[in-house]
Amino acid sequence: MFRSEFITPSIFCLPPAIRSDRTDLAKLLLLRGSSVNQAGCHGRRPLHEASRAGNVELVQLLLEAGARPDPRSNYGFTPLALAAQGGHLEVVELLRTHTASRCVCVS
Repeated sequence: MFRSEFITPSIFCLPPAIRSDRTDLAKLLLLRGSSVNQAGCHGRRPLHEASRAGNVELVQLLLEAGARPDPRSNYGFTPLALAAQGGHLEVVELLRTHTASRCVCVS
């Protein structure tokens, strides 16, 4: 466990908490003011990481904290696309209910 009074928000703290499936730490960081929409490596945001991992609880937490449901990474990937690519159907449905854009291929 960790002592919450020593946790300070940082743009660098939330993504590792998400990648480590630390919902408890992500909640604390969001309460302390971490940016839910801050782009990190390759333009990925915390919602990209949670969606890629298929973590429904973290995706829901981030959306409730104000995460944009359909940002694109530097490579054009949305959280919805990453969840679909990983076969995380519950996350796909959750993102779709939050008005995430759908992938449309133009031939």
